Amino acid sequence: MEKKLYTDAAFDYLGRSVGFKENITLGSNPNGTVLVLAPKAHAEAGAGGTAIAKPLSIAILNSKEDRVIFRPMVSAVAGPGGMAIAEPELIIRKRWEEEASESPETEGTKQKARIQ
Repeated sequence: MEKKLYTDAAFDYLGRSVGFKENITLGSNPNGTVLVLAPKAHAEAGAGGTAIAKPLSIAILNSKEDRVIFRPMVSAVAGPGGMAIAEPELIIRKRWEEEASESPETEGTKQKARIQ
């Protein structure tokens, strides 16, 4: 049985409501986690300057049922002859894939390195 989660609003880092509506299917696992990431960055530069707004968000997911909502608010403004770069980035690490790729030999090597 699929469980639908309706998110009516999220909050930015100051606690203000960021209005949007998402319909997320969690699948058969009602214990799936929904992570809402809403990074906010703004950069300004004068004439001939460079404005770079590049927030980095990292999400580490523990199960296949986990979901990420990524809603960046990024802007960059540069004066005449300048350059503006607004580029949000999201990195998602899936722990279940990392655990599957680790062999017993690799794990033993890691333990030896930690001890020394």
